[in-house]
Amino acid sequence: MSKRKLSRPGQLGIYVVLIVEDKAEEAEKAVKAVKEKGCIASSASLTSPIGSVSSLEEFRQHLDNPEVIWDGVITDLYLTQEPLGLEVVLECKQRSIPCVICTDQYSHADSRWWYKIAKELGAELEVRKNWRSAVDKLIGLIEKK
Repeated sequence: MSKRKLSRPGQLGIYVVLIVEDKAEEAEKAVKAVKEKGCIASSASLTSPIGSVSSLEEFRQHLDNPEVIWDGVITDLYLTQEPLGLEVVLECKQRSIPCVICTDQYSHADSRWWYKIAKELGAELEVRKNWRSAVDKLIGLIEKK
């Protein structure tokens, strides 16, 4: 896959971010955190809160849409009770899209199998479901690109 370009080249701080979260209440919190940082929460989803998608399938459906360019993605780890956030990270890595996992799986996170895989994939992790912190981490990744 080719390396993707920023949605708004030359405008540091104004990034288009996609949230992948299956719980509507959490997705709304995430979208709010993105907007508070001056970024744009965007998606092509009609079934989820604006700025988010709620499943791996929905994410994949819009991933290669040339009309939708995300500068970065923040995903929950567990989507529908499975650690599908790791697949989101893998898809993002293959397309050079910065990605952060934001999850509430913080109890001994560094000793869990998914933590090791996420780190091997180069994912940043926010393990206390702090959306503001996840957005900060994502902005850092985007600006390092």
